[in-house]
Amino acid sequence: MEHGTRGYFLQELNKQANEAQAKDLREAELTSLKSKFFPTPGKMSKIQYESAPAAPEMSRWGVDTPLRPQPKLPGNCCVCCSCCGAPPSPIDTKNILRDGGKYVQLSDGRIVEYFVYGSEATDARVLVQINGSMGTGWMFGQFPASVQKLKELNVKGLSITVPGHGYSSAQAGRKIGDWAKDDVEPVLMAEGVTGLFMVEGTSFGSSHAMAVAAHFGERVSALHLHVPYLPLEMRREMGWDEYGQEDALKCEPAWASSCCSCSFCIFCLCGTMACCHKNSPSAFADEHTKKLDAEVPGTLKIINEDVDRSAAMGVYGWVHNALVPTTSANWGFNPREIKTQKVIISYAEDDVQSPGQHGKWLSEFFTQNAATSKVNVGSGMGHAQHQVKMVNGDFISQIAMI
Repeated sequence: MEHGTRGYFLQELNKQANEAQAKDLREAELTSLKSKFFPTPGKMSKIQYESAPAAPEMSRWGVDTPLRPQPKLPGNCCVCCSCCGAPPSPIDTKNILRDGGKYVQLSDGRIVEYFVYGSEATDARVLVQINGSMGTGWMFGQFPASVQKLKELNVKGLSITVPGHGYSSAQAGRKIGDWAKDDVEPVLMAEGVTGLFMVEGTSFGSSHAMAVAAHFGERVSALHLHVPYLPLEMRREMGWDEYGQEDALKCEPAWASSCCSCSFCIFCLCGTMACCHKNSPSAFADEHTKKLDAEVPGTLKIINEDVDRSAAMGVYGWVHNALVPTTSANWGFNPREIKTQKVIISYAEDDVQSPGQHGKWLSEFFTQNAATSKVNVGSGMGHAQHQVKMVNGDFISQIAMI
């Protein structure tokens, strides 16, 4: 979610990846690959799973529970390493526990990591926080002022890492609208959350937050969308520019998993960037992130560590989460369906990653349709406009008290 790293990453992908797809993948090849790797609904590919999974209910968690086999993922025929497109190895859940997290294993074998922080009181309200691209659930529990504010307001933070980031199993060709029932519901069950809860999503996480609000309906007592964006179908409907920096790869998942394309180059590019960031994160910091760190010292170190952590299993998840069919299209729900009555929208007019017109539309929609709404809008720092509020506890106060 770090502004400088993410901006550079998306610019490079836009420049190189889309040209590669058009150059070396014919329509016939794409159709063949789709049927091989991603069958029609109701037909489960053996490449994806050892056996057809049942409904992804919460199945098992904890240190002493033996793990079932984890799903097999489609790769691009590279057998040497995930840096070139080979699927990641099975997740060692000890790494999640080492980092202070928890996990559930779903009935399809996937691992979902999550983190709990803030109030430990039994009567605490629950806030589900969702990070953006190249981020994990670990980050939110590391900001001292934000965690302290959670404790003061008797709110328990619960942050779930999206598939393919950190130590949450990757899920090629996934649909954002399914994430609420597939991943969030099992975690809520594991944590004993059966009533109302609040949701906050940042950037890429904003689409997931909307999915949660659409799925859980009245159980979502408050919703905060931080630098949000809207799906491609709505952009076309309203005559907007269809693509921007948020839409990094206009490619099908099957293309990224193919061995007859330049998908190797995409994985190598991302792998190189991940390595460079790990060894020299300061090279990716822009003026906005430096300003953020000046206002809240130590913030940039936490964000950089989380960016590195997001690629702990390689960059397979980075690439598959950056594909337009996952990020920006085919969400499986319409944001207009959201009925949450307490909503906060935070956006920047000069944001090019999550364009300001997206936040403006959401602000106007919820101002008209929600009982209570609040809008944070500004300009001058683009995608990083409101990050100080995110780390100093201001956002926590807003959503807890709206």
